[in-house]
This record gives sequence, structure tokens and C-alpha cells, in this order.
Amino acid sequence: MNQEALDHSETSHPLSNTTTPWSDELIAAWINRDATASHIDAWIHWNNSPIRHASPEVLASCMPASFLNVLEHDSRVSIHVDDLLRAKLSWSSPVHWAPQDPLWDVAMMSPSRFKSLALLSASFSMRREITQLIDGSLVRKVRKQIGEDIFQFVLLSNASKKYFLEPMYANLSKLDDINQSIEQGAIMIMEHGFSSKERGIQERVGTKLHGCFAQGYCDHPLPWALQAEEILASLWKETLSWL
Repeated sequence: MNQEALDHSETSHPLSNTTTPWSDELIAAWINRDATASHIDAWIHWNNSPIRHASPEVLASCMPASFLNVLEHDSRVSIHVDDLLRAKLSWSSPVHWAPQDPLWDVAMMSPSRFKSLALLSASFSMRREITQLIDGSLVRKVRKQIGEDIFQFVLLSNASKKYFLEPMYANLSKLDDINQSIEQGAIMIMEHGFSSKERGIQERVGTKLHGCFAQGYCDHPLPWALQAEEILASLWKETLSWL
């Protein structure tokens, strides 16, 4: 295990405090997979694997396309890419939350699945508009934007009221373009859902969904934080098998 890599960020948290080296006991606990192991896994995952959190749009904005092609076919360069991304993404805060957090599994999703969950949650708030679509070309456009599975699930699910976020809908329904409404809704629900989390988590979530937290990170929970968190945690559990 690379001590320098693990002690990347300065923080008072025991797992990443650069003034407190990892003890033999702590390393042994991680190797033996005792109760401490999951917390160490989380710290390593969040602080040393930017590739796992960055969406294709973010990756493309950080490095040339030719380099991305090399990355996809040669895993040996991943550690160098992680170093590059840490600098490019300005991850100034480490993450040290517990797996018991309701949004733990949501935050650990790959960028593609994370985006799908965001689009799905926003689509539920726009379900009435989706069901009223009669223009064939517009229907195809929406299906392409949010995905065929999501489109069908929103239409056929009987849980639309459960995942309907009224204040978000009030903002989205003012937009003329339904695709724009869903895209903006996806960003809004993720921003509200994660607004109560620490800065480091918001930084990483912002790389999973293009445009999320683009206007800045939150020092205090946004107005719909609790509602959005409940929707995301519940919807993830219901759609985990196919999302």
C-alpha cells in the first residue's frame, strides 16, 4: 500500500491526517477485513480514484481525446490519470463519511448509472408532461435523452406520486423544452440531495453529473434537501436491478 497516496489530503480525520501515519494495526485491520475495513475502503475509493467518479464529459474536458483512447485500453496509465484529475478537478477536501449514510450507495454509483438515476428522478416529476406527448418526433427525442428503460418505467410505474417533487416541478414546468426540463431537474435533485453532505462529497458528485454544483458548493442544505435525499435513496433501491 502506498503511504504517500493514502495521505494525499490534509484533514483532521484519522484516516487521512498527514501528521498521523497509518499504524500497523490499522493496516492489519484493513487486510483482515474487520469492522474498520469498510471505512478505509471508502477513504481510498473517494480520495484516490477520480476516474471512478468523473463523467465522460468531465474526462473529455480535462484531457485530449487521444489520451482517453489510451486510458480505455491500457490500465497502467490510470494512476497517472488520477494524479492529473485530482489537480484538474481541484478536489481540495477529502471524504470520510460512513457507509450507513442513506446516499452512500447512490454516491458510489458509476457516473453513467448516477446520471441515469438523476434523469429517472427528474422524469417522475415531469411524468404528466411525458404522458401527454403526442408528437412522434418529440417522443423519440425524449426516449433518446432519458433512455428507453427509464421512459417505459416512468410511464408504467404506479409510484409516480411517491417520487414527485412539487417544488422542483414548479420550476421545471416553466421551461418550454421538456428535454431541458428533465436535464435541469436531474441536476437540481442531485444538488439538493447532496447539499447537506460535506464539501468533499459535493466536489466528487459534481464530477459525476455534468453541470451539477457548477454554480458553487453548499455550506448549508438547500430547501428540498431532505425530500430529494429520500427520493434518491428509495428510487435507487427500487431500480437497482436494471438501472
